[in-house]
Amino acid sequence: MSTGLGKWFREETLQKVLLVVIVLVASMLILSSFFGRSLKREYHWTRNGEGQSDLSGPRAAAPSASDLMSRLALVTDPELDIDIVSLGLIDDVAVDGDSVRIIMTLTTPACPYVSNILENVRKAIFSNQGVESVDLRISLDPPWTIDRVSPEARARLLAMMGQTGLHDHVHKEADNE
Repeated sequence: MSTGLGKWFREETLQKVLLVVIVLVASMLILSSFFGRSLKREYHWTRNGEGQSDLSGPRAAAPSASDLMSRLALVTDPELDIDIVSLGLIDDVAVDGDSVRIIMTLTTPACPYVSNILENVRKAIFSNQGVESVDLRISLDPPWTIDRVSPEARARLLAMMGQTGLHDHVHKEADNE
């Protein structure tokens, strides 16, 4: 009887140990899929997409930073349906002739929509015919916080979350700014 109990105890313990190992391995795989992938931080785009600017045809006037910010305001975060300028994701837009430099951030380093947002940024910037090349850098330092969001977008976010009590607080903050 004791050998049967000992064998049962060893089998049950082995099953528990195997289950723990499986859970740990699965957890590591899930975490590495989120944090293991490295976010590309530097992008260089040209109008023709081949690393060379297309200089044939008439040249359009150089864009202004304010025009490009207006175009970027048409790009929305797919998850929040709020434009990236109002969300405070654009840190800087600089223009040097037909070249544009953009520094932006993300709401989270593991943003699942980064490729979609970047493609829409690329399209928005190149919708200005005066742009031939874009250098975009993603900076996660300092990290994005709700403080970067415009008062109007902050009110929308809070309304989406159903926090109507905080809605009045946001308006009081906006009035004090």
